[in-house]
Amino acid sequence: MKNLLLSTDGDISLYKVEKEVYEKIDDLLKEFDKWKNTNCYDETLFVEFIKNKYGKDSIEFVKVVGECNAGDFNEELDRFEDLIEEEYKNTKKINF
Repeated sequence: MKNLLLSTDGDISLYKVEKEVYEKIDDLLKEFDKWKNTNCYDETLFVEFIKNKYGKDSIEFVKVVGECNAGDFNEELDRFEDLIEEEYKNTKKINF
C-alpha cells in the first residue's frame, strides 16, 4: 500500500492505496472526471469511484494530516505544504 493525500479545499486526508491504484492515479483522475455526474463533490466521491473499480480494500482512510479552510487554498499553492504534518510533505497530493 502507498500513501496518498486527498483534499477538496478543506482538511487534508491521508489514504492508503494499492500499488496498482497509485501507479495509475493520473489516468484514474481523468476517468473519474468523466465518471462523476456532478460539479459539486469532495474527495469521498473519488474514494467511492476507486472502491467501485478496484474493490473496497483498494483505498483506505488513515487520518487527517492537515486542517485548513477553503480560504487557505486561495493564497498560494505552496500553502498546502504548510498545512500538512512534516512526515507527509513528500507524499503525492491531490486537491480536487
